[in-house]
Amino acid sequence: MKRLSALILFTLILLTSIRSALAEDNFSVTAEGVCVMDADTGKVIISRNLNTKFPPASCTKVMTAILTLERAKMSDVFTVSRYAASMPASKVYLRPGDRVTVQALLYSLLLKSANDSAVVLAEGIAGSEPAFAKLMTEKAHEIGAVDTNFRNASGLPISDHYTTPYDLAIMLRYAMHNPTFMQIACTKYATLNMGRRDKMLLKNHNRMLWYYEGAGAGKTGYTLAARQCYVGEANCSNTRLIVAILHGADLWGDTKKLLDKGFELAMKNQTLALGDTPEAGRIIKASYRVRERIRHRVRRVVSRRIYRVRRGDTLSGIARRYGMSPARLARLNGLSLKSRILPGKRLKIYGVHHRRHIRGRRRRT
Repeated sequence: MKRLSALILFTLILLTSIRSALAEDNFSVTAEGVCVMDADTGKVIISRNLNTKFPPASCTKVMTAILTLERAKMSDVFTVSRYAASMPASKVYLRPGDRVTVQALLYSLLLKSANDSAVVLAEGIAGSEPAFAKLMTEKAHEIGAVDTNFRNASGLPISDHYTTPYDLAIMLRYAMHNPTFMQIACTKYATLNMGRRDKMLLKNHNRMLWYYEGAGAGKTGYTLAARQCYVGEANCSNTRLIVAILHGADLWGDTKKLLDKGFELAMKNQTLALGDTPEAGRIIKASYRVRERIRHRVRRVVSRRIYRVRRGDTLSGIARRYGMSPARLARLNGLSLKSRILPGKRLKIYGVHHRRHIRGRRRRT
């Protein structure tokens, strides 16, 4: 009888182990870069291409916020330059000459992912965006994110602007020690004065605040080159995890899967290494615009499009959006580079383009 009981117990244990192993084998996410980290200890629980370099898109703004909080007061006021106002979306459509508080700029940076606010902060603190980007890189290396290099404050596509899943998690872990950062990043809605505009209602891009119990601070990112990116944190049963995702295709699905699995493994004191992808990270060698020009030469698809000017648009911003020079766009429409373009005006966008790129362009966040 004892032998039979022992045999049954052994069989049950074996079946449980097999089921657990099969569940791990079936666990998959679309992201090429993954890091799930224990926020208290820094232990990596789930990883994929942990130290591979990827473009981080607007997750860059975590470091922009860190540096701003350490070098400026919330009551400081910065003036918006023409260059900052010309940034492409996502933005809050600041206008040249607007005077905005650092507090309002930080809320729009972390909730709305405003590229124009990122540049205003960079210029107000360091004098120029390149100088600020250098300070960002130095700060990243100082806190342990040594495989990171920043070239701008917004995360818009540019060569040699990259981080790794591990470094991105390290940066958020550092930011979590700042109460002001946590207060802003965990805010769902905020109403702020943005320059000369009336009060603006901002909604946080971080959907996990609504759809995942225990979710806290987080930052999203997207460009065609970087794909979907995210870094955020969540708490469950006194365990706080950080999840960093780079170059993914199912942002919220991946995030939920990784957090659920991460909490499960943390309770068992286990780790999981997902299969690395050898080709991951290759896209950091060229900026998005350079890679798109190569595709244009290959396909040579000629297209014509009429663009309706929106409030806050500039000639240089529209030209950059469609991979054209401002001079060429001005010539096509009988304008000069100094011409003022009013909302509602129709502009011709004509030349050699990648047809799918034009139709399916998504907003950079």
